[in-house]
Amino acid sequence: MNSPGAPQCSRLLAAEAVNAIPVGGQLASAAMFTLAAAQAIRLMEMWAEAAEAFGKVAMAMTALGAAISTAVNGFSAADGFPQVGGGYDHRAV
Repeated sequence: MNSPGAPQCSRLLAAEAVNAIPVGGQLASAAMFTLAAAQAIRLMEMWAEAAEAFGKVAMAMTALGAAISTAVNGFSAADGFPQVGGGYDHRAV
């Protein structure tokens, strides 16, 4: 990932580049449009990274839920097992 100061630095460099253009008007507008497009692309990349991280967390939570469900089902199955002193604990058996 980029350092926290990277977007500000790139904006500053882009702004300086726009100011360095001797002719204003359309050239400056094109430079500003390019800067805005670059920022929009970066925002989309950041959103994609966040969505990917969220997807990984969701998959991990699903796996954890499945493991817990399996453990609970196992304990529930063992709960019905005959206990000492129950109906199967008879001298004749």
